[in-house]
Amino acid sequence: MNKNTSFYSVCLPLFLVLAAPKSLYALLPLNFIIDVLVVRMALGSIGRRELFAPMWKKEIWLCALASLLGTCAGGAALYGVSRIPFGSEAWRLAVQGVRQNPFISTNALIIVFACIIVAAAFTYLLTLWLALRKTDLSLKEKRTFCLAFALFTAPYAFILPTAWFIH
Repeated sequence: MNKNTSFYSVCLPLFLVLAAPKSLYALLPLNFIIDVLVVRMALGSIGRRELFAPMWKKEIWLCALASLLGTCAGGAALYGVSRIPFGSEAWRLAVQGVRQNPFISTNALIIVFACIIVAAAFTYLLTLWLALRKTDLSLKEKRTFCLAFALFTAPYAFILPTAWFIH
């Protein structure tokens, strides 16, 4: 990796934390507020909005934790893919796209979207197994809720080019 290479989406939050550690004081509550709004919307999508108040005590915190851990899983997948050594020119361009700008290569864009799907899948499973384990929702309602929550809290910011923020 040359000196001008910026590590793409995983380091963007890490870069913000290292450059401005106090940014976490704003980012974590903002992320939680978004998760709360998504929980309310997802409960509305299954017609069980009345469960929002009882879920406030425990399940919403677990949903936010599931979202954060899912994003970390997608970030770890993105980091892992970017560390695979170059084998061909196409792979070098794809990894460069993952690190800097996924729009420079179709392969890079596919890799980034795959990592977003990994994050959403982890969020779905963790929300289902961790947050909604003791609720009185039916299995179909739990799955619908988890799907809506995972899709709306997926880390779509992985797509943003790092060059916008670094250079």
